[in-house]
Amino acid sequence: MTMLSFRVDGSDAEAAQSWSAQLGIDRSQLFREALGKHLLHLESERGCRALGREPAAAEEQSLDQIESWGPAGDWSDWSDAAR
Repeated sequence: MTMLSFRVDGSDAEAAQSWSAQLGIDRSQLFREALGKHLLHLESERGCRALGREPAAAEEQSLDQIESWGPAGDWSDWSDAAR
């Protein structure tokens, strides 16, 4: 692990201390988990932007055709049978 050090507002420090006490974890663990989740969020946003810029590959489009299949038959009598 690498040591990081940073400054926070007093109210954020109090909130972090309160939450870590309520959760029964160290403040360091609270910050590690929060940072990890935020970095994951940022990375997912980057991935979404990349998907918008690049066309989907043929393998990624393989299920597009079945999107419009709909029911394969007359199911009108099914709702009566279920009663």
